[in-house]
Amino acid sequence: MAVDGTSLEPNINDSDKLFAKIGRWVLDSKLFTEWITPYSFPFFNMFMTIHVIAILIAAAMHIISNMFSKK
Repeated sequence: MAVDGTSLEPNINDSDKLFAKIGRWVLDSKLFTEWITPYSFPFFNMFMTIHVIAILIAAAMHIISNMFSKK
């Protein structure tokens, strides 16, 4: 949160490599520039979204394992 909107934001390489083009396409999509926008930098929006999804998956797996565990 302290880095967002400052000169400390990461510099995303916009080279002609395929991975960089795909990364730029994903970051410039409406998902990270208009829909999910707690930060002004799209990379942080994508990073936060990936972490929230990972936490939700872990929570769902924990709930399911607790439901089917034999105590």
